[in-house]
Amino acid sequence: MDPAARVRAIEAGPTIPDIEPLPAGDCGSADETARSPFAPEDEALAVMLSYDGPDVIEPGEQVRVSAAMVNLSESTKHTFVLPGDGSQGGRREPSVAFAARVEVSPGCWRPVPRVQLMHCGIFDHEWADDLVTLGPGQRRELDPLWAYPQSLDFSQPGRVRLQVIYVWNGGATVHERARASPRAMADVAPYEIVSNEVEFTVETPLQLRVQAVPKPGEPEGALRDLVSVDLVNTSDRARAIRWPTAEILTFEVRGNGGRVIRGTWEPGTEPDGLKVEPGEALQLVGAARVNRELEYAVVEPLGNSVELRARLRPYKGRPEVSVASEWVRVELGASSDRAADEHR
Repeated sequence: MDPAARVRAIEAGPTIPDIEPLPAGDCGSADETARSPFAPEDEALAVMLSYDGPDVIEPGEQVRVSAAMVNLSESTKHTFVLPGDGSQGGRREPSVAFAARVEVSPGCWRPVPRVQLMHCGIFDHEWADDLVTLGPGQRRELDPLWAYPQSLDFSQPGRVRLQVIYVWNGGATVHERARASPRAMADVAPYEIVSNEVEFTVETPLQLRVQAVPKPGEPEGALRDLVSVDLVNTSDRARAIRWPTAEILTFEVRGNGGRVIRGTWEPGTEPDGLKVEPGEALQLVGAARVNRELEYAVVEPLGNSVELRARLRPYKGRPEVSVASEWVRVELGASSDRAADEHR
């Protein structure tokens, strides 16, 4: 690809290498790796990825990794650019992205989905100051600023294989002010480096299950008239959880920015917590909900149908753990059209 075409391609969207998505129900191989659409792999440099966390994590827990660039050559020095603030979004050199697969059933691996991250307008565009030259056999630890795969949604339980991809774009980046061609890199053609894989396991001892009620109520009203939400302990031991409130149980709505469902409860009246026994199910939203003071109102019309899912942060002292339900489509019927017209 000539430089001008490469710049146009990058301007159309950041260079984010990834594993190709699969149609629903299809299985992929655990041996497949992510690739940038632009460049061949550089064989002189290697990114060595290490997993620094526990063997088993729950969704939302930080996936702790570290990485180093290694010069594999026995006789030649090589210069590269350190990743920095802006590399994960493709806004500066180099582009860096994480990609992963999860084993959803024995031998069936699927790509771990990405989540949309918000970026502020400030990033380190002076990447030309981050050049490092490695002698034969030398290595350089990479800044942990970028080395956390926050852009991946590890909600699906199973074995996970994770890798990181480093892409040198030849000085062409999304932001014009981040474009440069320092002399040491002027003749270096674009390339990518795919790291080794690291493996860990995601377990979901607690599961959220959302079900649409058989005869939904009005689209603007109580959420419990549209769906029920249950928390199920699928593990072999009791789990202590926080008392359910709207602070820890939230809802996402596709197409509405998640701003249409509002929860209320009486702060300060809740017990210290609950214990969920193995196999036990606690209703969080519905007629038999455990917290009778907790109500969710649909404050904007949702249309004829809507997709929503629930998300719970169940543990005191571990706020990063987040349990998400599957997306559920709720059919609301013709009354939704009337409500939407009135709202407009």
